[in-house]
Amino acid sequence: MVSFICTQIQVAIKVTVFLFTIIGNRTFSRSRRK
Repeated sequence: MVSFICTQIQVAIKVTVFLFTIIGNRTFSRSRRK
């Protein structure tokens, strides 16, 4: 059960970092064009 929770946390962190990277790249490209 503990290993399952740890796996879920790792997946959640990876998804969060992935989303933040996409949002960061979009905002960075927008500000860069200006």
